[in-house]
Amino acid sequence: IALIMASRCCRRCCPSTICGVDVSDLFAYSTTKYIKIRDARLGLLHYGLMFLIVVYILVYQLIGKLGYLKFNDAQNTVRLTLQEPTQNCNPNDADCKDSFSSLSSLPYCCAQNSSCSFNA
Repeated sequence: IALIMASRCCRRCCPSTICGVDVSDLFAYSTTKYIKIRDARLGLLHYGLMFLIVVYILVYQLIGKLGYLKFNDAQNTVRLTLQEPTQNCNPNDADCKDSFSSLSSLPYCCAQNSSCSFNA
């Protein structure tokens, strides 16, 4: 009853045309119509193709080609810090004293025919 009364009220207050266009045509809309196909061959073809698409995406693209990963080249950085030998202090302190050994006392600096005195 309320729908009939709303329809009558709408007809009284709404014009039948707007700018020469019928109001029913102006406010018309489309809906989707669902049907059920009952054919075994088409059903098998439909579900078979859907299965093949899922297998292609999962097995080939995601697992085989690792399509979910983004590969980048490795970026490496190397840091080398050299510090002089000290007398048990921080080399960054201003009052820290160096503790260098003389070249003649270092075994890797003595050649076979040199005048260094290395005591092994």
